[in-house]
Amino acid sequence: MDGQRHLTILHSCAANCLLYEEDPGPAELNIGSELEPHMVPRSHAWRDFYAHHLITQLSADSDRLAQCSEWAHQQHDRDDLPADMTGPEREEAKQFWQCAIDIAARAIEIVVGAGAATDEKARQRLLASSQHLQTKTAFGALPDIVAQSAADLIGKLDEIDRDPDDKRT
Repeated sequence: MDGQRHLTILHSCAANCLLYEEDPGPAELNIGSELEPHMVPRSHAWRDFYAHHLITQLSADSDRLAQCSEWAHQQHDRDDLPADMTGPEREEAKQFWQCAIDIAARAIEIVVGAGAATDEKARQRLLASSQHLQTKTAFGALPDIVAQSAADLIGKLDEIDRDPDDKRT
């Protein structure tokens, strides 16, 4: 299982994402901030959230993310689905794996765009930011928790950016 853990996490992300996409609510969600809103379709917002979840769960490991993407594409393109699957079941399976493809692709895009694939400090910054984003989304109705998460993020970013040879206190 440990060798396949990343694939199990992607599968879980896709399953949960599809559930949240279908919940009642507004057609567009803000993936930006209150000061700089960025409204996107509901499915895009949840796939972005789960891409960040995948990133944190896999420690922004580019190789594992690439394996997730390849696996999701293989599952989506399978021709050997069970013969007793109905047309709607086949379509549902395709939609599921398309969601997994989208999440993996978005995660890779975020990691590469942040420079986290090749720079350790950028990877650490991304992980800290992604963790805060998840906390903000999950606990948005609890401002004290979000504020503490933001303070923790600032502290973590300061720690990451501090020069280890810098003796100043």
